[in-house]
Amino acid sequence: MSWIYVFRVCSLVVASICAIIVLALSAQTTAASRNLARVSFNYSNMGIAASVMTLAPMPWMLIIDCCSSNGAIIIFELLYLSLLWILYIAAAALTFVEADFSAIVFNSCDELIDPGLISICRDAQPIGVISILTAVILMIYTSTLLIVTAGKSRRDSAVWRVSVKESEKV
Repeated sequence: MSWIYVFRVCSLVVASICAIIVLALSAQTTAASRNLARVSFNYSNMGIAASVMTLAPMPWMLIIDCCSSNGAIIIFELLYLSLLWILYIAAAALTFVEADFSAIVFNSCDELIDPGLISICRDAQPIGVISILTAVILMIYTSTLLIVTAGKSRRDSAVWRVSVKESEKV
């Protein structure tokens, strides 16, 4: 088993765990904001979208790759995971822009009276931070995969159309 395959599995598992956390926090923020004002924040919507787009294919990519020799091809992984880390950066940026962190830093969330506002206040910063963490994990993996695959493509151009697991045999 090659180091890039182990790095892939670890990166995708950690990214999936982070996606579950972002999904839960974003759903809780959306529920609280809809109960308070019948609206939802763009950052929580983006967190839900990025998490669902992560959790829908990623477990299947890992299961198929572990159980068979035909996994997701490298070019698909590079494109899809690049899209995901861009979405997580957008979710983090929206979180830091929409949630007024200057008010949160100077005034504690505990000073708020309504439990829904307290929930929204406490969930905003973890959504942003975990979104950045997920984006960085996916960005490092896609950059590493791109560099390794580009190096191998000098010897064989077919390396872009095989899975990461199969690329060691090429």
